Amino acid sequence: MAKVNVITKAVIDGNPVGSAIQIDEKDFARFESIGYVVKDESKKTTTRTRKKSTPKKVEENKDEKK
Repeated sequence: MAKVNVITKAVIDGNPVGSAIQIDEKDFARFESIGYVVKDESKKTTTRTRKKSTPKKVEENKDEKK
């Protein structure tokens, strides 16, 4: 089953009106026929971009006991 990006026109699965969600193709066909969703053409796929984390800074002990 492929996922479809949609914008809701009604509350669907607890998501408020106007939210962008992903639903299955069969659910999209059913919800679109009754006017609950419209296909979101601006968003082809959802990809997360991770920010590169900086390495942890290690402080050197200047006052080490010998």
